[in-house]
Amino acid sequence: MAGMTESIFWPKLTYLRDCVCATLDDRGLPEPCFCGVVAGATVPIDYVGTCSGKQGMAWVRLASVAPVVTYSESGTIVPCGMPLTATVDIGITRIAPTLNARGELPTVEAQEAAALLTTNDMSAVYHAITCCFAPNSRDVRVLTWTPVGPEGGAVGGVWTVEVDGGF
Repeated sequence: MAGMTESIFWPKLTYLRDCVCATLDDRGLPEPCFCGVVAGATVPIDYVGTCSGKQGMAWVRLASVAPVVTYSESGTIVPCGMPLTATVDIGITRIAPTLNARGELPTVEAQEAAALLTTNDMSAVYHAITCCFAPNSRDVRVLTWTPVGPEGGAVGGVWTVEVDGGF
């Protein structure tokens, strides 16, 4: 991509990705098949299965961007070069317990193991979001955790955060 200008949000998106991937590893959680930045309105959870001993998918996605209205000393809106704020989703999914080959429901133990892994993933991603940036940083504001699935064999969740543009 030689010659392309880098988005003001790209450094923060990749920094969040690196923090999430490293935190999952530091906490001894299963390494996901995919840990990266994705584009689009939704995330195709294509990597939820196992691959080379790994399982699941972790991602960072730019969900929306909006200008932050600023005012001049005279009280008029400054239209040129308004700072931007982005809503970013940081998610993780794993294999969901499903019916076995005989059509039997997952066991209580399988459901609880999936729930435990989901809450551990949720905590690890929260730690990555809040600790990779300076503790007093106003660049990133954590909003909500939203569960995902079980759908398509995947279960997990997404943290939504606001990220200010630029460094």
